[in-house]
Amino acid sequence: MQVIDDLPVGVTFLSATPAPSSLIDGNDPVFDLGTLAPGASVTITIDDQGPGIPEADLERVFAPFTRLDEARGADTGGMGLGLAIARTILRAHGGEVTLENMAEGGLRAVVRLPRPA
Repeated sequence: MQVIDDLPVGVTFLSATPAPSSLIDGNDPVFDLGTLAPGASVTITIDDQGPGIPEADLERVFAPFTRLDEARGADTGGMGLGLAIARTILRAHGGEVTLENMAEGGLRAVVRLPRPA
């Protein structure tokens, strides 16, 4: 376990399969964990090198059962619930998750959680 700004941080990435292609589009994601300032929220950013997603869909993808890749059939896995569930859980804990396309290409997921008092 590592301590960053008096905040114990233990990050373990476990996966039996690659991360969902809806998040990283088959590319290696870059994870960053940090705090903004004492008492501020904890921010986790996840960047990928894929094509990003259309600006008009950045919020829509959080709706339950939303899948952007029309070519994917039900047999390829995924029901379009992951982002909706993640946002619901984060908001229940006072946090948030947003998506943004990066200027240099790729998609960035930003997760913010309040820092315990």
